[in-house]
Amino acid sequence: MRLNLLARLTIPLLFSIGLLLTGCAGKSPFTGSMTKIDAAAVNNGEKSLVVLRVSSPAGGPVETRWLHQESGELYKISSQFSASTQEVAREYDMVTLPPGRYVLMYAMYAGGTSSAWPTQPFDIDPARAKVSDLGQVRTSEQGSPATTIYQLRSPGLARDGRTALIASFTLTPGKVVYLGDMTMDFGPQGPVQLPGYYPAGSVSYGIHYNLEQARIALGQEDASLASKLTRMNISRGVLARAR
Repeated sequence: MRLNLLARLTIPLLFSIGLLLTGCAGKSPFTGSMTKIDAAAVNNGEKSLVVLRVSSPAGGPVETRWLHQESGELYKISSQFSASTQEVAREYDMVTLPPGRYVLMYAMYAGGTSSAWPTQPFDIDPARAKVSDLGQVRTSEQGSPATTIYQLRSPGLARDGRTALIASFTLTPGKVVYLGDMTMDFGPQGPVQLPGYYPAGSVSYGIHYNLEQARIALGQEDASLASKLTRMNISRGVLARAR
């Protein structure tokens, strides 16, 4: 009796697992990059879809958060996720966003391709370290063996409230845009003042474009939206250098 009951419970469970694995096998091998696609909101002109990849100099993924100026909301547009190799890190974040202007406020990456770090950006605190015009950098170590984590928090805009310090882009409704493959790094200015805290010294990035590769990646999620994908440039801020 117990054996029959176990069999009745086990077979449906194995069948469900099999369906799950089959479904995963048919999709692109994402390991944590964001795929927040709302096709209805894009198609009806309410929102737009952004496709972006941001990598560190070591090839690992970089988390970036951008201020939506019209609402004051902070949106994560590229994600930090587990990427054991640079090949795995060649994934795109795909995020549905309201139209408007976006300004880069925060970036974070690890020294290498691994990822194990805080999920929230830190608040700029002038009491912990001086804040430069660019902002503040915090470094920490996590995991075993220790991985160094680099975080940059910036005011995003100059004192005029309009001029972007690092990067910006503007979305119009109902668009599907590819912002490119960005490689970014940043560094502190001067010696550490309190453990892990520095005034921000520099930020640099380079962007290259492979529209066809981005279209193929999006096509594995939504073929109709992929057919509408167009390239759009990120505007360089006044304090950002070319890499």
